[in-house]
Amino acid sequence: EYRRLHGVVPGSESPELRYALRMADLRRDVLLDLAHEIGEDIAKMEANASIHENPEDVGGRLRSYLGITVDQQMAWTSSHQALAQWRAAAESKGVLVFQTPGLRLEEMRAVSIPKNPLPVILLNTKDAAPQGRIFSLVHELAHLWLLRGGHEVSDQERAMPLEQQATEIF
Repeated sequence: EYRRLHGVVPGSESPELRYALRMADLRRDVLLDLAHEIGEDIAKMEANASIHENPEDVGGRLRSYLGITVDQQMAWTSSHQALAQWRAAAESKGVLVFQTPGLRLEEMRAVSIPKNPLPVILLNTKDAAPQGRIFSLVHELAHLWLLRGGHEVSDQERAMPLEQQATEIF
């Protein structure tokens, strides 16, 4: 699952994107190995959603799950602080959030690796506006929740333009 700009065709990933995905997955594996070596349990992400739910209800549950209130959000003094807080909230729930440089924004804004425990979200730092990365982070969290709820995107849906895909509309 990856968030790309309109018109970018999936399946034509650059070597740089493939490398970034491999490195993110490797970092996840290393963390799991280290946790095992020191006897640390890593909890699985338990939250999930269904595509048949009201998206606003799911959004409210996601905000509650992350422990970020509207008042807290309004108190942040910069978009960089906001990105750091949303990222820390996701990481506190066992989601690894990495940022990667060097990828064309036209190719990828964000991607999730939906393994559990320790799913991964990879954000593209070429998305210079922190607000864009915040949206991408929450967007990918929603994908992880939907996958945990049993929703999988079919090849037929994946071939459709993004704005017509039920998952993306959700």
